[in-house]
Amino acid sequence: MSPRGKSAATTRKPADKAAKKATKPKEKPAPKKKSKDAKQVEALKKELETARAQLRVKRNSEMLDAEEDDAPPPKKVRPRRTPDAADDTDPNSATEEKSEDEHGLDESASRAGTPSTPDEDEMVVDDGPNAQKTRRGSKHRTGSRVTQATAVRVRIATEQAFPAEHREWSMETLKKAVSQDKTLSQRLAKSDEDNERKVLTYAWAGAPQVRSEVKALCVAAVSLFGIPGTHTQSEIRDIIEWLTSKQAIFKYGEVDVVARTYNKQKPFGHPFYQDVITKQWFSSAKSEGVRRTSMDQYVDLNIPLFALVTDAMESSLKEYATGVRIGNRFTEDEYADRYEHHQMTLRNLEAQSPQWFANFRHEIYSRIVQATQFKHLKKIVNEQDAEDLDGVDFAALEASVSAV
Repeated sequence: MSPRGKSAATTRKPADKAAKKATKPKEKPAPKKKSKDAKQVEALKKELETARAQLRVKRNSEMLDAEEDDAPPPKKVRPRRTPDAADDTDPNSATEEKSEDEHGLDESASRAGTPSTPDEDEMVVDDGPNAQKTRRGSKHRTGSRVTQATAVRVRIATEQAFPAEHREWSMETLKKAVSQDKTLSQRLAKSDEDNERKVLTYAWAGAPQVRSEVKALCVAAVSLFGIPGTHTQSEIRDIIEWLTSKQAIFKYGEVDVVARTYNKQKPFGHPFYQDVITKQWFSSAKSEGVRRTSMDQYVDLNIPLFALVTDAMESSLKEYATGVRIGNRFTEDEYADRYEHHQMTLRNLEAQSPQWFANFRHEIYSRIVQATQFKHLKKIVNEQDAEDLDGVDFAALEASVSAV
């Protein structure tokens, strides 16, 4: 090959390489893998958001019943409409899944874990977190504030945890709650069907809400039985079968799950009763057992309240029926019959041993109250204890000592 040909071939090779390089597609850089720390940060962020949502729900569900005896006279303010209540949803509040459509009530509020709020120009009797806005837009302001959901919560705990006719029961509760206020009673009577439905939905939301709260406290109190503890799965399964047997051994005092013994002379004497009742109804000034507007319903802890706690604990223990915890639903379909059974057991105990049963209820209530800082409750207990000496002739007692 001539020198000229060689130089031509030599010049073509770099040109070919450049052309191939130009036509070769650029590869996209591989996405960077998230480091372990980054994943942990994201997980913590999600947990924080969940916790914040739960906190919002808890704040929205707290019903305040502060007294307004010294409240100034109401001012006439032009009514305004407020936006619907925030639909923050508590992912852990889905204990009550049963739809109430057949009863004519919308259960969406209770599924969200907080009652929905009716419009301002409707019949509103509110004492919850939105009470300030509601009263500001209302034409009437009364000295004694009433809360539909709170009234329902009290009746669920102290009268009937699983009422059969939800709509009728809610309306009866609401009428009773507003009976002392002529204006509110008239507004309720004149409300149209749509407005009435909204108010009843708001009121009924307190029912599954309080049942879910009691169930959650009982789930935590399962640890008082030493479960899960250091037991094996098969051991836990056997323990649960023994505790939830026909005798409902879990309700007795001095239960020993290892020795399989309990004190038959201490029915409804297990420590979980005082633990759950204190946390649910006497833990703060906002608790229904502490507030002056509802505390009378909780004095000496009546039979329906004990039956509700017993029913919720049975449901909580059965979550460990397989030896590992599998959550169940504390619903009307599953546990209303057991609730009635526990009520019958309590009423039978009262009928057979009336004085013992009265003392039993009073002693638990006294222990709970004395462990709190609420002076008005302690006054109730002290006055009751003083009545035990009614009829005693103190002068005669003193005279008998001096005569000796």
